[in-house]
Formats: sequence, structure tokens, C-alpha cells
Amino acid sequence: GRDYVPDEVVVANLTDDARSDITLLGFVVLDEQQLESLGLTITRVRVPRQMTPPSARRLLASRYPDVLVDVNALYRAQGQLSLPSPDYPSKLIGWGHAPIGCGQDIRIGVLDTAVDTATPGLGGAHIVQRSFLPAGAKSAPTEHGTTIASILIGQGSGGGAGLLPGARLEVASVFGADSAGIPMADVVALLGGLDWLVGSGARVINMSFAG
Repeated sequence: GRDYVPDEVVVANLTDDARSDITLLGFVVLDEQQLESLGLTITRVRVPRQMTPPSARRLLASRYPDVLVDVNALYRAQGQLSLPSPDYPSKLIGWGHAPIGCGQDIRIGVLDTAVDTATPGLGGAHIVQRSFLPAGAKSAPTEHGTTIASILIGQGSGGGAGLLPGARLEVASVFGADSAGIPMADVVALLGGLDWLVGSGARVINMSFAG
């Protein structure tokens, strides 16, 4: 399948002059977001019917060298989609047993699917979630994000624990489901989630996806 949205490009910090100019070229501004923590304004633009996103990117980059422009790339979650064994994190990283308060006062950001907080091992965990999917979009299944949360801050139910069970996890839900139900995230959702996590004070951000 495609690795980008078929009829869009994304432009950062589009100037007013460039906005007027690209409209005359047949581009259509779809929406715009102010990302204060990243210092960016992101504009999602539909390309003219006769152009592909890569050719539109080349055209805009050559005409406006001071702006950032790219295709609206698509990303897929990486790694296993089922919960690992309870002692998986400590074996993977090589840490010893983490006391329940380990990681207290640390904020960890996650760009992923939403997390199922009712999963055994996450009861009592400090998790805050926010969705960055567009209105009406179908959310991806929660298995991947829940697995990541369990590895990071699992509470020890069932004989194992996460690496930092006392940390606060801030989850930006950025993966919707495509027509086949496969988790998929675009650049706009990822940047929106990243902006929120940076602004929230996350010290480290986990991004288990590829594209």
C-alpha cells in the first residue's frame, strides 16, 4: 500500500504570500494547527488533481525554500501486538526487580494507540490519555499501546512489573484504523501528539512505529 495519504502534503509555517500563491496553483488548504510547544504551524493541503504528493512536494519546495513541506506520511505500529510475559521488561532490558514506586515523579510520553487501562497489571498505574484523531475517525485497537504501557509502568500483577511502575504515563492516541482495521497514523496526528507531550513536560517519549 501507499506510505502517504494519496492527495495531500503537509506544510510547516506557510506564509500568507505563499498561501495565496498556492491557491492560484490549484492547492486547497484543508486545515491548520498551531503547535506552540514545537514552534510550528502545520497546514494540511490537498494537491491539484493532476499532481502526485511527491511531485507537489518538489514543486512547493523549489518555489518556497524557506518553508518545510512533505507528503503526509503514514506510519504503522511496530512490535508484537499481544501482551508479553509478566517478566518480559526486566529480561529485555536486564534490570532487576523494580519496586512499585520506582520512577515516581517522572513523566513518560507515548505516541501510540490508546491504552486499555482495565488490563490486569495497569490497575493503579498513573495514565493520562488524549486522542489526536480527527473527528469521526475510527480508533485503532488498543493492544499495541497497552503492551507498551505494560512494559513501561506495569504494576506487578501476575508476577512481573514494568520498568518504572511509579512513573506517570502520558499517552497521545494517534493511531486510527484503516479500511482493513490496521493501526495507521499520519504526520498531522503524530505532530499534534508530540506537541502535547512536549508541552506536558514528558522527559522521554516512546515511539514504537515505522514509516
